[in-house]
Amino acid sequence: MATKRSDFFWAILTAVICVAVIFIAGWFLLLGNFSFTNQPDTTADTQPNQTMLDWNTITNNQYGFSMKYPNGFFDAGHEPKVLAGDCNYNVFPGSCPNVEKIANQELNHLPAGNKVTINNTTYCKYQIQDAAAGHQYYSDYYATVKNQKCIVVELVTSTTTCENYLPLQPGNAEQATNYNNCVSKRDNRGATLDQIVNTFTAN
Repeated sequence: MATKRSDFFWAILTAVICVAVIFIAGWFLLLGNFSFTNQPDTTADTQPNQTMLDWNTITNNQYGFSMKYPNGFFDAGHEPKVLAGDCNYNVFPGSCPNVEKIANQELNHLPAGNKVTINNTTYCKYQIQDAAAGHQYYSDYYATVKNQKCIVVELVTSTTTCENYLPLQPGNAEQATNYNNCVSKRDNRGATLDQIVNTFTAN
């Protein structure tokens, strides 16, 4: 009688273990089919994904130049400009011309340019960075030569210094949201500028 009870006990125990193993295996299989990565903050700046319908167009008919930029991306009064003026154009494209006067920058403020090709046109890119009052300021200049003149595209942007929100206080959801949005906008600045630059056309 004792043997039958012992066999029954082991049969029940074996069945319970089998069910547990199947349950655990199924759980891990289910986890493998789902991704639990953090979802993007839907309140973050999404300007790089704007459609071209939300963009403005700048055209310089004299030099056959045009470009597009999204509404609201640049600070008021700092919308993109297409400038043209005299320069040592004869050094281009072998080296980058001197465009300080056109860009209204002193010689020691504007660094040497780096050559880039955009839509089959060679440009020289110059960049200045500055910081003040909790903001980071960027001045990007793209220069090319047309009809013995330098055409300079001026793009001035700014971002909030996100470190102003640090250190994050535990439980302060508003502070965390503001910090995350700030970082997202700062990181998206480069992507949006890339989109703008890729609209450059110089016929």
